Amino acid sequence: MKSLCACFFTSSVFNSHSHSHWNHNHSHSHSQSQIMAGSISGPSGGNAANILLNHDFSGGLDSWHVNCCDGYVVSAEEVSQLGISMETDGNCAVITSRKECWQGLEQDITSRVSIGSTYIVSALVGISGLSQGSNDVQATLKLEYHDSATSYLFIGRTSVTRGNWKKLEGTFSLSTMPKRVVFYLEGPAPGVDILIRPVEIGCSNPNNNIARTGCVSTGEDNIVINPQFDDGLNNWSGRGCKIALHDSMGDGKILPKSGKFFASATERTQSWNGIQQDITGRVQRKLAYEVTTSVRIFGNNVTTADVRATLYVQTSDLRDQYIGIANVQATDKDWIDMQGKFLLNGSPSKVVIYLEGPPPGTDILVNSLVVKRAPKTPPSTPPDIKGVAFGVNVIENSNLADGTNGWYPLGNCTLSVKTGSPHIMPPMARDSLGPHELLSGRYILVTNRTQTWMGPAQTITDKLKLFIRKRDVTLKFSGLDASNYSKTSVQVRQIQNNFPVGTCISRMNIDNEDFVDFFVKHFNWAVFGNELKWYWTEPQQGNFNYKDADDLLNLCQKNKIETRGHCIFWEVDGTVQQWIKALNKTDLMAAVQNRLNGLLTRYKGKFNHYDVNNEMLHGSFYQDRLGKDIRANMFKTANQLDPAATLFVNDYHVEDGCDTRSCPEKYIEHILDLQEQGSPVGGIGIQGHIDSPVGPIVCSSLDKLGILGLPIWFTELDVSSTNEYVRADDLEVMLREAMAHPAVEGLMLWGFWELFMSRDNSHLVNAEGEINEAGKRFLALKQEWLSHSHGNVDQQGQYNFRGFHGTYKVDIVIDTKKVSKTFVLDKGDSPMVVSIDF
Repeated sequence: MKSLCACFFTSSVFNSHSHSHWNHNHSHSHSQSQIMAGSISGPSGGNAANILLNHDFSGGLDSWHVNCCDGYVVSAEEVSQLGISMETDGNCAVITSRKECWQGLEQDITSRVSIGSTYIVSALVGISGLSQGSNDVQATLKLEYHDSATSYLFIGRTSVTRGNWKKLEGTFSLSTMPKRVVFYLEGPAPGVDILIRPVEIGCSNPNNNIARTGCVSTGEDNIVINPQFDDGLNNWSGRGCKIALHDSMGDGKILPKSGKFFASATERTQSWNGIQQDITGRVQRKLAYEVTTSVRIFGNNVTTADVRATLYVQTSDLRDQYIGIANVQATDKDWIDMQGKFLLNGSPSKVVIYLEGPPPGTDILVNSLVVKRAPKTPPSTPPDIKGVAFGVNVIENSNLADGTNGWYPLGNCTLSVKTGSPHIMPPMARDSLGPHELLSGRYILVTNRTQTWMGPAQTITDKLKLFIRKRDVTLKFSGLDASNYSKTSVQVRQIQNNFPVGTCISRMNIDNEDFVDFFVKHFNWAVFGNELKWYWTEPQQGNFNYKDADDLLNLCQKNKIETRGHCIFWEVDGTVQQWIKALNKTDLMAAVQNRLNGLLTRYKGKFNHYDVNNEMLHGSFYQDRLGKDIRANMFKTANQLDPAATLFVNDYHVEDGCDTRSCPEKYIEHILDLQEQGSPVGGIGIQGHIDSPVGPIVCSSLDKLGILGLPIWFTELDVSSTNEYVRADDLEVMLREAMAHPAVEGLMLWGFWELFMSRDNSHLVNAEGEINEAGKRFLALKQEWLSHSHGNVDQQGQYNFRGFHGTYKVDIVIDTKKVSKTFVLDKGDSPMVVSIDF
């Protein structure tokens, strides 16, 4: 007699409503039984690589998830005790405590599947235990979409009897790419245990040929098909133009750099026309790929032109994205190599790589195109640098290894070095200094002291710098008996420093959950890289795009992250849209007013800052066309439309002394000129794209700008070095200068994730999510800028400490009673008193 479970169905696709109501009553009684799933030689006898991780359970249940029930792994020998034998060694996953038909074992395979490919599922399944008759075992896909809809895709099922293996087979393919794809085995009635052996999911290409690694290249393989045109122009196409195959051109003067052939993109009428290949399904999200190609140009009397490698991505919700991979100045004289990297954050529905760039009428020639997994960057070697300004002990000869050198007696006393002191640091000192080497065991003995102030001393005046952002705190206790003061312990921990530390983000980034996780954990402010700029929100006149900015703003608001608006206008000619350049003076003035009204009305009260007219020291597009007053009018109108927003000027090379156009003196003159015209300038933006920063030079620039009395922000900070340790040192210089200067009220990094930075070698996190040395230094500094303290209540019923501004949690313990309190330490000159009632 066959045991039936009411959760089975005949439709191959069903919605979340029908699937979520599988909890039916069953008229048939069921004793405990188990499902077995075992591997065969490969899907349909093939040898496709398995896309499932830990498919044989050699790693226990790693990479698998037990869905609302319990699970564990047993060996082949132990399986025999369940009434079924295994011919080969291996492991099985046992799933127990199932209360619904759909409960079983699942694995997220989102990043290992793609649209347009056919996937073949194969397993051996069986039942065991006291089951009567047969049970159905089923393979299913759960598909979660961006609009929160969920559907389920039936793959296959088979009937299994006790003590016997049955093959379960099925196939699936995806026409669109969901946000999440989960594979799982399910089916028996509630109370029936599941026992699963290795399961295979392989991928065949559209021609039914078995592909490697689930149709996704992950190793040294070139994912480009026909990369050197040995198969003619198969798999290649023109992007808005024609393409042709050649073994030579120009009367035999142009020959392939390698191989026998090369291709040309010809009859180009737009700069974006070129040669392309659809690589959908052959690249994985969150993995870095390296692109290498050889190119040159031909025709139209053009001798040099910019050639770019670009990635077109259509997201699963049908948004278009363009990722710049690399560019090179190509010539008509010889082949030149071009190399770059890219990474996909989300799960795209389409991915196309193409070459573009030269002016219309100029042919692009390509000899080969290779796209492979990017190799890991070799680790950097720490440089041997002496006299580092930050992060070192300012006390000379602190471990007394050189006797009393560097020390002198304060007063008429005598110093000598002895041995025999403890090697372990006392707890109070340990808390203040953090991780520390063992003590040397040496100590200074001071004799002949005649006054209390006499003792060992060092002069450290020239080694100290002003360090602010701290305040004294007094915890005042009431309801506590004086006899218990010394028995009452106090533990103070700072949860968050309220000094603004933010970063640049882009719409593309937030499809990567690893990026988002790092962002919300380590930053409290954000700025959008491009999504608020005019050329992004209105690329063609009247064609608006605020969706990307809205998505970023929603993420920030959800995580209570403050935002800067960058930027309303950009004064540099090369950043202005062509349709704006084509306007006459009257229409341009109207467009400027529409931009102000549209942007600031839409986002009123949502951005704390605005960079009103970016880089006015380096450009003058609007001023040249609309007159000098336009800059002040932009500030005045922005202030009228959103009075709560602080309005900033923003420019580069202000802090490093590298550009006479934007030295601090010129910046001050510029700001004063705006203010004289009535501009409500509320803040000074220093971008901070800097190499090899020198602390005193940066500090001097801040001192000069500080006389204006306006808050200073580093708005786009990044430092670049191929050596991660040098990058870390340079970043530390800038962070400490910002943190230590009283005029600086916040800083923004211009990104942190590799391949999504405006400058190479400035990232803190490598493309595939590994935190590098610069990132580790950044996180260490953030920890350093948290204050912690512990001790006991003093005889006045108080506990005193000094800490950075921010949020604190205090735990007070006496005997078995514990009281906790959270408070925020704001700026202030006098000690903050926090009352705690016992």
